[in-house]
Amino acid sequence: MTAQSFTQHRTLLVLGGVIALIWSLLGIVDRGNQPYNGYWTDGNNTVIRISRGSPAETAGLRVGDYITSIGGIASTDSKSNRERGRATIGETRIIVVQRDTSETSISLTYSGRPAKAMALGQFGSIIGLMFLSCGMLTYHLVDRKTAFLLAVVGVAFGYIIGGGYYFESGLLQRLNGVVIALLLLLGFTSLLQFSLEFPSRKSILEKPSMPRLLYYPAILFALFLIYLNLVQPDSTSGLNTLRRLLFGVFIVTYFGLTLLSFLQTYRNASSSDRRTHGLTLVVGGALIGLLPMTFGFFVGVFAPKVVLPGQEYYFFTMALVPITLMLGVLRSAASGDGADESGLAAAPTGGV
Repeated sequence: MTAQSFTQHRTLLVLGGVIALIWSLLGIVDRGNQPYNGYWTDGNNTVIRISRGSPAETAGLRVGDYITSIGGIASTDSKSNRERGRATIGETRIIVVQRDTSETSISLTYSGRPAKAMALGQFGSIIGLMFLSCGMLTYHLVDRKTAFLLAVVGVAFGYIIGGGYYFESGLLQRLNGVVIALLLLLGFTSLLQFSLEFPSRKSILEKPSMPRLLYYPAILFALFLIYLNLVQPDSTSGLNTLRRLLFGVFIVTYFGLTLLSFLQTYRNASSSDRRTHGLTLVVGGALIGLLPMTFGFFVGVFAPKVVLPGQEYYFFTMALVPITLMLGVLRSAASGDGADESGLAAAPTGGV
């Protein structure tokens, strides 16, 4: 990578970091305007969980109800639902459900987010900011390929987890959906590549084409998600199932490969290398940080009607990931040993 391309990458990454920061802060501010209904579905319009004391419980919604329409718009009509926008706090919408063999109409009045939901949302934003700040700080302090990859992961997850501002415009919602789809896949793929580059490049990446191959599945899936966001086909049962399966399989596969890569690195490293590169910290943080979410995604894909106990807290452990990865890169760099000592200028062809 030439000095000019390095500067271009740095400029784009810093710009992305600034945008992700602003986006996250807007999400924190907007959270107080978000409506709350208190029910969750399996991704295919069947209610699987209702919070006690929530608007859904008050309205009489039940677990097992199949939602056919909300506010007069069919649940499968993706375009009309998006164009109408989210409900406002205090607004009432009629929800029609299929219950057993009969159809029932329910009047649900949206409330503001309760204290618990607000706290969970704000903590999620904090985790997003941790990814962003740890990634960008590492990139500022260390001139290495791994630092660059960690910054890419930070920008991607910082934008996604941060929540961001709600757009009333259907067009802006669709465009933002495209951005989120691209960043989501970029973040997961860059995290996998990081695990294969730290603390030194794995043999599997020695082939020039191999780093690019890591991104090909993400590109194909991104095209599918972009199609869904821009064309907005009817959200049929088959399409919902396909989307859930593809998304879940991608996340579980890339998270799983990342964990396996870290474990292999730890197993093959000498005790001296483990201390030098902080591998115990990095691998421990990755395992504790990623396993709960990986398990949650796995269950969500293959058993979507199963409600896991405490699943709303699984993402808490993600906070360990950016901190431990940052400390590992900094410790490895301080030792003067490990991957790409000459920085991004020495990054092999086919990297990010």
